[in-house]
Formats: sequence, structure tokens, C-alpha cells
Amino acid sequence: MTIKVITSLEELPRFNTEKPVFCDIETQGLYINTRLIQFYQYDETPGDSTIYILDLAPIGYDKSNYETLLQETKEYMKTLWLVFYNASYDLGTLNIVPKKLDDLFYSVRTAYWEFGAGNYSLDQVTESLSYTKGLYTGIDKKKLQKAGFVLGAYLSQEQLKYSALDVLALSKMWEDKRILDVMSNNLAYKVDILSLRYAIQYQQNGLYVDLETRNKQLVDTYKTIERLEKELPSTIDVTNSNGDTHTKDFNVNSYIHVRQYLNTSKSDHDSLVKYAMSDKLLAKKARVIIDLKRAKKELSYLESINFKKMITKFNPAGAATGRFSSAGGDLDNGFNAQQIPRRFQPLFKSELEINGVNTCVVGLDYSTLELRLACTIFGEDTMYKQLMEGKDLHTEMAIMSSGKKLHPEKGLLGSDYDTIHDSNNKNIQWLTKTDRTLAKSINFGYVFGMSSGTYQNYAFVSYGVEVSEEESKRLRDTYFSKYPKFKSYHQMVWNNYKKPGFYYQTALGRRVKPNLGTDGINGPVQGSGAETTKLAVHYLIKEYPESIKLIFNVVHDAIYLRVPKEDKELWTDRLSKAMVKGWTEISKSSLFKFKDIPMPVGD
Repeated sequence: MTIKVITSLEELPRFNTEKPVFCDIETQGLYINTRLIQFYQYDETPGDSTIYILDLAPIGYDKSNYETLLQETKEYMKTLWLVFYNASYDLGTLNIVPKKLDDLFYSVRTAYWEFGAGNYSLDQVTESLSYTKGLYTGIDKKKLQKAGFVLGAYLSQEQLKYSALDVLALSKMWEDKRILDVMSNNLAYKVDILSLRYAIQYQQNGLYVDLETRNKQLVDTYKTIERLEKELPSTIDVTNSNGDTHTKDFNVNSYIHVRQYLNTSKSDHDSLVKYAMSDKLLAKKARVIIDLKRAKKELSYLESINFKKMITKFNPAGAATGRFSSAGGDLDNGFNAQQIPRRFQPLFKSELEINGVNTCVVGLDYSTLELRLACTIFGEDTMYKQLMEGKDLHTEMAIMSSGKKLHPEKGLLGSDYDTIHDSNNKNIQWLTKTDRTLAKSINFGYVFGMSSGTYQNYAFVSYGVEVSEEESKRLRDTYFSKYPKFKSYHQMVWNNYKKPGFYYQTALGRRVKPNLGTDGINGPVQGSGAETTKLAVHYLIKEYPESIKLIFNVVHDAIYLRVPKEDKELWTDRLSKAMVKGWTEISKSSLFKFKDIPMPVGD
């Protein structure tokens, strides 16, 4: 291996644009300050050519020259066929889309599914593959990664060698027939690469924040915290392991402080939820603790989005299932757009004037996507019949779990009207909105094989519904008596997921070795759902290329665009049709037992 460190673009050879160039970058921080860009294109066999390391900011660098060189290099890279490992980071940092792109991180996960979910860092993969094992021998990677690649700092020969070995490893993986087969024939891989090319572009649109409403919510959250703190002690006496007692300011996020205040042996989140649902005096105290912890978390979140526009970096297949992931890294206004708390989502959907244009948000999602996917993947005939008859799955489950009836004229009643009289003056219990909320938690909880104990916590935290342990067990039995194919599929996974040859597959062919039984159950559903949404984005951009300037977020089963207000209906129609087409196409998958399940799309 020959390494050549260069400091100008002129020293870089004109690579053959019809052959892959293995590439990587080293940065000072996450998504900021690119220091090195490594390039490697071998002639015939890996290792027979020079690895070029372009140092953009050597000792004594000039900031203006750095920016110019970086921009010129990016323009050149756009003309190449680039191969990365986890390209969403590298290209997301550079904000460029090359002429052609491949990502070995995406392909190796299906090619070598047996490595197991979570074992696909470049370090782990190179040690698992026979032809790259030992490649980094003598290199202390953790030490080098911790030291970083600071602009203008001295770089050791070990740092440079480590940087070069990364692209050498990619060149060796490129010769692997299993990996090449995935890149050539696997639909999940091809859709991932296409989705990555799109995401690098639309993530630059950013998410605009309604700062006026955000500031009001900030004030309200301060008041909530102040009110809740008055219900708790300001100080607490804490005894250490030596038996010494010290007075400390009470910290709601300290497990020790909370345990001592509640006089319990546990103070983790699940335990707090159980205390809150008990009928003991402990319940009120636990609820205050939960509410205050949540309020403080929300305060931190609100303080972090104090920008007119927030930026995220998407990885369209960052999760093991193939779902999107996102992050903000060290960007001042960077954040995770996949995990916006529900109550703060409206902050990113307000009507705003941007660059003199009145804009609004068009956001659509697939209705009960995961339930429809579970129905067709697990082959549940009862649910299939309900869907084909146009039944509302949550209302149907509410009727079954509660034993109540749906009012023939009024439909779902408000929670204050649990009983009313019918025309014959008979006292009948009618279905309420609260019953349907409970049913929603049942459907989404048990479809993925939750235990009754886990469901009890899930229902309380996610839906605000209190369910006793005995009731949780009854609801679980009710659910699986309604949908026996779900139960048998779950049992098949639990019986087999630990076997070496077991993997699950998504609609487009992603293969994953699950680490847990629950992963084996929800993986094909969530992964196929992500693929459905990716297809929808593709059809929208293919039909209307200008939409790539309008998309600002893609979250599992939902797509969001910020559009001129006057064009809201136009883009709502366009997006709706693209999403329906995405579902229609994915329904052709051989994984699906039923090919004709309808898919409503709504806001």
C-alpha cells in the first residue's frame, strides 16, 4: 500500500469516471470541518495503486484557501463514481451527490446478515471478513478516533495510515461476490441508494420553526416546572456507602434522590409508571416525579430549537430494519427530525412567510400502515376481511375489548357520555373515544408481541390509559383470540430466532438476523413500511422533480412538504397519489400473503 498526502487538487489524478473510486472523509466534529478526503482507485487488483489523502487544512492553513479548496474538491467529486461505507455521513457532511454512488454499509448488511443486527461498523465488519481480518493490526483506532482530525493540527503517520486503510478495506470488500450480488440484484439496496441520493438534497431544505409559538410554550413549560417543584422537597438527606449523611439539592433526575424520596428500592422509569398506577399514597408522588422529569426534558428540547431553521442529516437505512434515522451532530442548529415530541410537532407545521412567500405544510401519512403490513406478512385472515370491508380496526377492537356497542347515530361518544338511553329507554353502554384510544394501544402494542407487563407501561406512557395487570392479560388474550395468525407467527419467531440460519426479510429483500424475538416480529413490518415510504418519495420526485426542494422530513410512514400556501391542494393531491402508488407497488412483493389490501392516506 502506497500513501501519498497532498494539499492541492492539482496533485490528485483524474480518475476514470467509469470505475469506482473508494472514498472516505475525516472531520474535526460530527458533520463539520472536513480535514481529510481519501481517494483510492486501483488499476487491476486492490492494493496495486496509490491511496491519495487530500489534507484540506494542514499546519498553517488559511481559512479562505481551505473553503476554496473544499468547494473545488466537492465539485470534482460530483463527477465521479464514489463508493463509501455509510455514505450518508460523508455526503451529508459535504452536501454533494456524485455522478454514481454505492454504499457498502447498505450492501454488506444483507450480504452478511448472519453477523447480526448492530454488528456492522467498519471495524467489526473488517474483523469478521476473512480477507480483511487483521488489516488494522497495530493501529489503536479508539485512540485515533478520540484524538480527532482538528483543522491545522499535526497529524501522525498512524493517523494517516488509519485513514488510508479505511478505503483499502472498501476496495477489498468490492471484490466480494456476495456483496456484489446484493448491489446488482437486491431491490432493497437499490431503493436505499436512490433514497440516499434524494435525502442528501432535501435535508438541505431544513425544518422551519414557529418561534413565536415556541417562545410561548417555553414560558408555559417554565411555569409547569415551577409548579411541580413546589410539590417536591428542595433538599434531601443522602446517605453514602460509608454511612455518612449529606444534605443535597433535590434532583429529580437522580435515581438515588428519587428512591430515597419515595422510600422504594427502584426508581427507573418502568417502576415509576407502576407506582403511578397503584392505589397507594405513593401514586401521587410518582406522578409528580414523572411529570417533572418530562417537563424538564421538554424544556431542554425547546431551548435547543431556538433557530428559525433546524437542520437534520438523514440516513435512509440507518436502522437495522431499514428505517430512516437522523441526527444533528455538532451543527449549531442540528437535531434529530425523526424524534420530534408529539406535542411539539405543530411548531414545524405552522404557516410561515419564508423569503416573501406565504407557505404551509402538506403532511400525509399511511393510515394504520403497520397493522396492514402485519396482516399481509403474517397472513391474518380475520383482519384482512375487516380491511376489505372498510372496517376501522381500532373501533372494531374497542367493541370487542369493551363489550360496548357503537351508537348508530352519534358514533363514538365523548368520554363524559359513557351511558345514554336508547329509543326504548333501555340503559346501554355505548362506545366512547376513550375506548377507541385503549383499543389503539391494544392493536399497536400486541401486534409486535408485547408482554402484558410491557403493554401496561406502553398504554400509560404512549396513550395515557391506565390498565391493571389483570386487565392487560385479559386484553392480550382477547387480541390473540381475534387474530390467531398473529399469535402463531409470533410463536414461530420465538421458537427460531436464536437459530444460526434464521433471518427475517422485508418486502424488497433486506435480510436481517434479529438479536431479540421482538426484533424478529416487528422487523419485517417496520422494514417493509420504510420501503413503502421510500417508494412514495421516489414516485413523487420522479413525477415532479421540483418536489425535492419542498420535502423537509420523512418519518417512517409520513412525508412532509413545505409549499406555497396557494398550492396546498395541488401538492396534497400529488403526494397522496405518490403514496398510494408506493403501496400498490410494494404490495406486489412475494412476502405479502394478500395483494389487494386498500391503503388510505390522510393528514
